Amino acid sequence: MVAKAVDEDILYSFLEYQEYTTSQFRQIYLVQEFVKKPNRDIRIFVMGDEAPVGIYRVNERNWKTNTALGARALPLKIDDELRDLALKVRDIMGGFFLGIDIFEDPERGYLVNEVNGVPEYKNTVRVNNFNVSSYLLNKLREWIKK
Repeated sequence: MVAKAVDEDILYSFLEYQEYTTSQFRQIYLVQEFVKKPNRDIRIFVMGDEAPVGIYRVNERNWKTNTALGARALPLKIDDELRDLALKVRDIMGGFFLGIDIFEDPERGYLVNEVNGVPEYKNTVRVNNFNVSSYLLNKLREWIKK
């Protein structure tokens, strides 16, 4: 279950619900801070040693900005700060092809929310007219030749 606990009573209601569910994972709780971001987040793709493309994932109706849950993709121009952040994440996490999800906090700036080791990119291709598959294959060829 993914839910937004806006106060302590709601949080305890979710925890109580979990006690009565039959799921084998009922005693595992993953709690994440709610970040007061704009109605969007950022997905940047890292391929090898580059961060060539990304999208905004925008949802005006809900706090969930995943495109599979109703958000829409818009093109993103990756600035130097975002590119540096994405490559630092790659250095820390490892990996060759990553989808890095970033929040824009009005007070703290960019915050990395999630790193996907098998990212979905059809919406990125569609809104950026950028062939992710071809770019990724070329980066792999370069890496293999090294």
